[in-house]
Amino acid sequence: MSLLIGVVGVASLLGSVAPPAPITSEAAVQPPVNDAAIPSGPSLTVAGQAGWLEVYVTASSGVVVLQVLSPGGSDSAGTVHLRRFVIHTRAGQSLALSPGSCGPGCFRTGYEWPTGTSLIDITVDATQWAGGPLQLAVPWPPVPSDPALSARMVATLRAQRSVLIDERVTSGPGATAENQAKVTGEELLQSFPYGAGDAYGLPTSGADREVVVYLPGSQIWMHLWIDAHDRLVRDVIVAPHQQLEHTFSYP
Repeated sequence: MSLLIGVVGVASLLGSVAPPAPITSEAAVQPPVNDAAIPSGPSLTVAGQAGWLEVYVTASSGVVVLQVLSPGGSDSAGTVHLRRFVIHTRAGQSLALSPGSCGPGCFRTGYEWPTGTSLIDITVDATQWAGGPLQLAVPWPPVPSDPALSARMVATLRAQRSVLIDERVTSGPGATAENQAKVTGEELLQSFPYGAGDAYGLPTSGADREVVVYLPGSQIWMHLWIDAHDRLVRDVIVAPHQQLEHTFSYP
């Protein structure tokens, strides 16, 4: 098995954003979760990268929480600047919000999510790390995925004696590496947390089913594409320090 450092990085985590004056919050790599940032009731998390920063948005009933991670570590924490947070609804309305601080790298505000998919425009940066713009789509309300789908995907993957993987790992601007490897399904399951956590379905237009999973303890977020044969065919994983993108084929 010869995947990039992303495998080791994600596996090891399991053991463990002249502009107007911005809202600020101290940022650390894996900041403690403030009680105010813990959603109640059904929630959905989406994530992506903005420059060197990983950005997680959690939507729950009446609340939106933004968590921003920097590569600096708690001993060299920089201040995160939230420069833009605008929600565009399916009905064509746009609302600029000003979330308040809820802990290290954390921002929170009240918001009543309308039914349908809203787009969030975010711009963040930090005193020690370049950020940038990011757009995330949030479907509401959250729709739990059938647990049997994840179970079938894991069983199908475990049965594979050969999986061809194209991998792309991005740590920040210009810091990208690509590789191709052939592994067994069991090796993949030992390296990535497929099947863990509560999966939520996303609206789809193609044949593949799409689910997202967030593991808050390790701050790993996954977007998975599963084909009609219950095979994992693509993923995007956001974790501290990196975003990983894989495509899978089954020779």
